[in-house]
Amino acid sequence: MIIYLQSNYNGTFALAEKNKHIDKNSDNPLEWCDFFTLEDNIPSNTTMEELRKRVVKEYNCRKLILQI
Repeated sequence: MIIYLQSNYNGTFALAEKNKHIDKNSDNPLEWCDFFTLEDNIPSNTTMEELRKRVVKEYNCRKLILQI
C-alpha cells in the first residue's frame, strides 16, 4: 500500500490511497475518483514522525509519498 499525504485548501492535510480500479462507466461515483481519502483534516502542526507512526500502525504502510 502506498499512502499519499496531500494538502487541503484549508491548511490541513489528508491521507489518501490511489484508486487502482477507476471505472468511469460505473453508476457509483466513488469508482470515478483518482484517490480515496483515508483520513482528512490532519492538523498542519502534525510532525512527520507522528504521521509516519500513524500510517505504519493504522494502515501497515511501508511507503509514504509527499505530494506538493
